[in-house]
Formats: sequence, structure tokens, C-alpha cells
Amino acid sequence: MTSLALSTLPWAAGCRDDSPNAGNVFRPVDAQAPDMRRIGSDATADAEPVADVAFLDGTTPDATMVIDAGPADAGADAEQADAILEVRDPACISPLPARTPQALSWEGDCGEPGSVRSIRNPTCPSYREPPTGFPGIDVALDAAVVVAVFGTDLVVMDAEGEAFNAVWVFNRGMSDLAGIRPGSLVRVDGELIRFFDLDEIVTARGGIELVAQGIAPPPLRVTDPATVADDGVLARALESRLVTVEDVQVVNTAPDCPADFGNFVVSDGLWVSPQTELDSPPVRGDILTRLTGVLSVSFGHRKLLTRDPADIEAIPCFGAPDKCEEAACPVAEDAEESGTLVISEIQNNPTGSDQTREYLELTNPGAVAVDLTGWRVQDCGGNTAALSGSLRPGDALVVGGSLDVSEAGGATVDALLGDLFLPNGFGSVLVFDDRGALVDQVRYAPDAPFPRRDPGHALELNALDQDNRAGASWREADTRYGEAGFGSPGRAP
Repeated sequence: MTSLALSTLPWAAGCRDDSPNAGNVFRPVDAQAPDMRRIGSDATADAEPVADVAFLDGTTPDATMVIDAGPADAGADAEQADAILEVRDPACISPLPARTPQALSWEGDCGEPGSVRSIRNPTCPSYREPPTGFPGIDVALDAAVVVAVFGTDLVVMDAEGEAFNAVWVFNRGMSDLAGIRPGSLVRVDGELIRFFDLDEIVTARGGIELVAQGIAPPPLRVTDPATVADDGVLARALESRLVTVEDVQVVNTAPDCPADFGNFVVSDGLWVSPQTELDSPPVRGDILTRLTGVLSVSFGHRKLLTRDPADIEAIPCFGAPDKCEEAACPVAEDAEESGTLVISEIQNNPTGSDQTREYLELTNPGAVAVDLTGWRVQDCGGNTAALSGSLRPGDALVVGGSLDVSEAGGATVDALLGDLFLPNGFGSVLVFDDRGALVDQVRYAPDAPFPRRDPGHALELNALDQDNRAGASWREADTRYGEAGFGSPGRAP
């Protein structure tokens, strides 16, 4: 198990001093400003993960996993294979564990006056919906526990309760935070507002006061990351909460394309925003056995903000970082296409390993066979899969991650994806013939106008004569083809 090393970034420019969250990402006044809060952290690149972690649900982390070493497949060139040793953990190709439901109770859990719950829990008599600007609601917290220090801002919580018991504190008045660290008890006076969908207390000078020192609170274990991701059922209730999720896979390392804010996305759609630069950023396919951070909001996404090196524990799976596709796409979205082949199915988010179970399907809608020698499929970032052979009229070709039906999760694959991969969010598939002419392309999205799909469900084209550039021409697959999910690989529309 590897703990990813972090190093501190310089402070962001382009932020205003007269607005809430000045100096952080929650006011997008500059499209090029980094989409991350900055931590004033004493962590070093050599910091070791925190030992003896205990979760609030009473459990403890699993024992450290061991990375197995074994020879690479010989393939066609045995001599070259003999010189290669591939270190690969079985977790890289194993299905992720099933998620278990999590029930939190907060009905009427209002705490005492002066608690976070009394101002954030919508079931409490004293609750008022925060305004989206000033003047805010005057609030005072008597003894909140500091969860994290992000630059000049704080995240605080009640010592009790599970939901609606944490809140962001924007230190607008620049109160002296000397001596304040995770575990400190503080008094907070300020105005509660909802700023870009984040509830936060904005303080004036002297609005934050250190009361006493205590023990840093442990994270709350979230058993299903989807519940705290965008539109998750617990996203609002656990906002600003310190949480831990386990056994997730990195599925996209360029979600902000064409900008690069250092965010990445893990399985179940949870965005992660490291608050210091990663010396060894996770790549697509890596397994994060434990991911800890504060749940927050920025630029329209619920995000987990990691604080220091111990917050990310990873098993490297030797994938590659996503490239920023839209910044480098070789053709325009409305470029002329020959239509000799049609992209008819895309499985970009299978159940289990993306590396071996992703696939796309190409169908020949014509009346003659197509010689695919020299043809290629690629994405806008230049990642390419080579094609060969011949495709008969009406037949479909499946380009996937593995020729082994078991590794492919039940799909019969005709050609390999090579270094091409299919992001779970926004992605692109372009087909070029042997002369380099555009045959077909699809720029797909995770939601409207494309159908919003559950994990494991492929995109299926409704009919070959429909414009596959239009999201309305696609549907969510509902026929199970194997362990990897739902679709119809190899069966033309």
C-alpha cells in the first residue's frame, strides 16, 4: 500500500478580499484560478500515514494489503517478456466490493443552542434557510471542534451527532488562528449564508476564539460514496463532515478539462480535490483503499477535500492519467463524417475493472464489407486503438480491454483498446480510416442530453440511421451481458 506524497502549493491569485471565501475556490472570479482550497499544512512529503485510526462506527481499517509480483504475459515476444517484471495487485482487476446501505438519523437532533446542528438541521424548530448573500443569519457557536484548517479558513463540527453537525467557517475578518488545529475547541460568531451551495459562517475580526485544546475528531465512515457525491442522498447532511470512503477506483484524472485544477474522480461519481499538489498523482485505474477528507462544494460539484498525505492510501495499477481531450481534439464536433462505420455502443463505466471491461462497438451499416487495415479509433487526447481485418455488412466489431471473456466481464472482444480509454464522465470516440479521414465521432456525457446511467449500464444507439452525435439518439442499456453489466456487445442495433 502506498501513501501518496503531497507538497504545498503557492497561494492562488485572482481572488477578492471583499467577498466570502476570498483566497479560495468558492468564488470563481477567475476561470484559470486553481479549483482547490490551500492548506497551511506542516505536512512533509515524507510524512507517514496516521496509525491506529478508528472510525466513528466503531470499526478499524483493514490490515495493509500486499502487492504481489509476477512475470508479465509473454505474448508474441517471449524474450522481451522475460526481461519485464510487472508488479500488479489483484485488487486492480477484481470487482470493487458491493456497497452497503447507510442510515443516518437526524430527525429532531438539534443539539443545544449554540451547536452546529441547531443552525443546520432543517428538522429543527430554530432552523432558517440560509440566504445566498448578505445580510446572513447571525449565529454563534459556543464550543465547536475544529476538523481541519484550510489556509485561513476552518471546518468545525459538534462533538456529538452524525448529520448536519459540521460547517465551513470563512475567516473573512482574518482572526488570529495561532494555536488552532484539528481538535481545538473554538467559539465562532458570524453570519450564516449559502455561498455557491455551501453553507458557511462568515466571521468578522475577532469572530473566532480559541477556547481549549482537545483531540482531533475521527472521520465518519461512509459505506457508499455515491451517497455523498453529486445529488447524493446524504450530500447535504454530511456537508463539511470529515469522512472516509474505502476501496474506490480512480476513473477520471481530467474532469475539469480544458482547465486543470488537480481534481480527479473515483468510482460512484465522487470528485476528489487534493488541497496540496500530489508528487505522485493517482492515475486512472488506481485503487484507493482509503480516502479521507472534508466534504465540500465547488464549481457545481460535491467534492472530498483531502488534507495531507495520510488522507490517500493507494494501490498503483499502472494506468495512465487522462489527457485533457477538448483542448486538443483534432476535429470539430460538427466535422463531416463518411459514416462508413457507426459507433453504436459505449461501455465506459462497467462493474469492476475499467481497464479490462470497457468496450465500444462499431457497426457496418453498409451493403459491402469494410477492410479495416490501417484504421484507428482514438479519443480527442490522441489515445489510440488500431483496427484490422474486415467487417461484413450489418456486423458489429467490439473493441475492448481484454480478449479474455472472463476478464472482459462477459463481453466477446474482437480488438483491443490499446491505450484508448473511456472516461466515466465526459468522453470522446473518433474513428478514422486508413487515409486519416473522419468516419464517425461521438462526444458523450454522463447526463443530459445523453441518458443518465447507473454504473454498469452501457450507452446503446437506438438505431443506426439516427445521428449518434445527439444525446437523444442513445438509451441506457438494460440487458445483462455478464458480470460487467448491461449492454449488447457484438449485437448491432
